Amino acid sequence: MNLSELQMESADEIDAAVTMFERSSAGFTDCLLARTNAAAGCEHTVTFDRKAAKLTGFKLLTGG
Repeated sequence: MNLSELQMESADEIDAAVTMFERSSAGFTDCLLARTNAAAGCEHTVTFDRKAAKLTGFKLLTGG
């Protein structure tokens, strides 16, 4: 993450998201959302994605 071409808001959250991604079946974007939303104080993030819903910080939104 030490690239002069990239500027990141929170390298710690990105590092944590990479670790989460490596340990789960969810996509990296979902892992990054979970980390940044939690850091912003969100209790949870709703999703239709069953893989993402397995991550801490997500709740599966079902139709019914």
